[in-house]
Formats: sequence, structure tokens, C-alpha cells
Amino acid sequence: MAKSILNNKKGVAGLDTYLSLIAMLFMIGIIVMVFLIAGNKLASATYDTTSATANNETLTGVDEAGVSFAVSGYREVSCGDVATVYNSTNTAISSGNYTQTGCLIAFSGDDTAYNNTNWKVTYSYSYKGSNDVTASINQTGQAIKTSTDFFPTFIVLGSLIVLVLLTVVIINSIRATGITQEGA
Repeated sequence: MAKSILNNKKGVAGLDTYLSLIAMLFMIGIIVMVFLIAGNKLASATYDTTSATANNETLTGVDEAGVSFAVSGYREVSCGDVATVYNSTNTAISSGNYTQTGCLIAFSGDDTAYNNTNWKVTYSYSYKGSNDVTASINQTGQAIKTSTDFFPTFIVLGSLIVLVLLTVVIINSIRATGITQEGA
């Protein structure tokens, strides 16, 4: 009975197998995506809030455009008000000569002696820091993400199977015509 089903499906030569492979890879991709999204949400919920103070952080060339604090790249950082600002000769710079917006400080005064110079700034900040739980979740997410690296290999192997099955169908079709019989 299996032979009659195969013979009734002319011209498909393993395409059902290939379509099943593509559907399987699509489902694996969806599962990987769901796990990555859930893992990212879970990791975000487990970060620790850490508060600290930066003492006399040196900022180079503070001008009207401003210079970002070193912590500006931290995860969900929030910089508090600047406590003290000194120039390179340890002269205090008054608050009328600078503006702070988040984690950026810029020259904004009339005393141009402080413009485009190096400053030492003390400020407080808080950010979301990693811990053992978030590290474990992130490592698991990275491992799951690499599972899709094999998809091109599976597609190529599936295509090769279809080509082999197509070759078998062609050979069987030639034999069925009788062209290859001896004495013909």
C-alpha cells in the first residue's frame, strides 16, 4: 500500500519531507524567540539597584556641549546632583558656571577660564547591577540563541535529501520506460 501512495504522488520527490523540515525549523525558531523574550524579561526583573558616589572624577575638556560622566553607560543609571566641581588647579567652580542634565555636565557661565578645561566632579548615582541570578539567566539566553546556528546546515541537508529522492525517481522512471533493457 505504501508503494501505491508513493506512486500516486508524482513529481513531489521528497518535498513532503522537506516541508516538514522547514516547518520544524520554523517552530524551533518560535520557541527560541519565546524563551529569549521571557529570559530578557526575567533578567530585567532580577537586577540589583546599586548606589554609589564618584569622587573627583576627572572630565576632560568640559565645554558648552558637555561631557558625560563615566557611569553614563551603566544599565538604567540615574545621576544625582553634582556635589562639588573643581578645575585642574583645585579651584572650586560655582554652580553658576555649569549645568547638569542627567549624567552630563556642561559649561554654561560667564567665566570663560573654566570653558574647555579639565574638571574634577563629585556626584552620586544609582544603577541596575548584575548578580548571580541575572548572570545565569543571561548565559542561558546566550546558549539558547546559539541553537539557531545550525539552521542553514539542516536546510542544506534537507535539500540534499530531496535531490537524492529526485534522482531515485528519475532512475525509476527511466527503468519503467524500458530504455535500459538489454537487447533494446
